[in-house]
Amino acid sequence: MDERLAVHDPPRPEAPGVSADLPLATVAWRFLRSQYRRKAQEEKDRRRSFLALAEAVLKLRSLAAGLSEAPAKDEDPLPKELARIGESLGEELARLGLTILSPQGEPYDARLMELFDSIARKPVAGIPGPVVGEVVAPAVVHDGAVLKMGKAVIHVPVGDVLEGLSLEP
Repeated sequence: MDERLAVHDPPRPEAPGVSADLPLATVAWRFLRSQYRRKAQEEKDRRRSFLALAEAVLKLRSLAAGLSEAPAKDEDPLPKELARIGESLGEELARLGLTILSPQGEPYDARLMELFDSIARKPVAGIPGPVVGEVVAPAVVHDGAVLKMGKAVIHVPVGDVLEGLSLEP
């Protein structure tokens, strides 16, 4: 053999978990699985971040509402500014596909049943059907996926509550 064609470099070390006898399909499957896991973790982290942002906006709005209801001796611009900041943050989150739902006073239909847990029912006279009476915790939705279920007190017509009760043992 010609001396110019001889290989003088040492062989490369094998990658961990890979050998020359390993089929190419197995190597490809391992790569695809690791990519899937990485993307799933990134999506989970992104949803967690969106939820944290939504909760911060809710706290800011609640703080602004609490400050504006408190009696003030002079015209304090802080509550209005906090409310404005909360609204602008909410608008920016909406542009990213994040929606914070607080449907107080709306009919409690099938769409809202998927987004809100009914933590209590309150009989109310004069309403045609179930209505979201008080939102305890708003629902958070991102691109159609529920990040956080909401909690609400549902107002129901008085007749519906009485029909559900049985006086017989």
